[in-house]
Amino acid sequence: MIVTVLICLGVVSGFISGWVLKQLSLIHRLDNLQQRWQARYKKISKQRSSYLLQSSSLDSQLLKLKNQLMSVKKKSKQLRAGYQFDSNKALIEISRMREEIECKDVKIKQAREKEIVMQKQIDTDRPMLDDLKNRYYSIKTEVERLRITTQVQQLTIERNNTRKKVIVSTGRSNVIQLERVKPDDLKLIHGIGPTIEKTLNHAGIFSFIQMMKLSSDKVEQIESRFSLKANARWESWIKQARVLVAENSAISAEQK
Repeated sequence: MIVTVLICLGVVSGFISGWVLKQLSLIHRLDNLQQRWQARYKKISKQRSSYLLQSSSLDSQLLKLKNQLMSVKKKSKQLRAGYQFDSNKALIEISRMREEIECKDVKIKQAREKEIVMQKQIDTDRPMLDDLKNRYYSIKTEVERLRITTQVQQLTIERNNTRKKVIVSTGRSNVIQLERVKPDDLKLIHGIGPTIEKTLNHAGIFSFIQMMKLSSDKVEQIESRFSLKANARWESWIKQARVLVAENSAISAEQK
């Protein structure tokens, strides 16, 4: 009897414990579900608040767009009214410009007619102009020739019959010779100034002929003795001297 009672008690206690465990598991699941739903509710509430903020910003933007649309409509009305006024003004300006263009066309036609008349006059006067031009150039060349001749004669008169000492280096001893030389203005050569002319005179060079006949040895002697290497352009000077000698010979031949 006691055993059966104990068995019954054990069975009842097992059922009770199983029921309690089920209740506890159900409570735990309910707690989990409640936490999940609370988290979802919080998330949804945050989204709702953000949506509300966005909707408020959209409402403000919509209001701004409505205001802009109203201002654009007002400006369009003003522009339409101004366009009608400007169109009338533009028509008046176009008519004025057409009148100016017509006046300018008339002036251009008159100028072209005058140009044709002047061209005919130029064609008739061209031979006379060519003749005057040729006379001018001939007179100019004659004046230039006379200027060069006068300059050469003055230099010849000023330096005529002058005696210069020419130092000729011959081996060990220096021989001093006196020559009767017709001097020229060496400054007529481009690149020769008063200082270089004096140095060349000290070296015994007074005329274009002497300058033209300079040899490379003589040039080296002058450079070494008078230190003209830095400033001298001997090839150019010798070429210019040849040209000047040719001009002087041509002038003397014409005078004879």
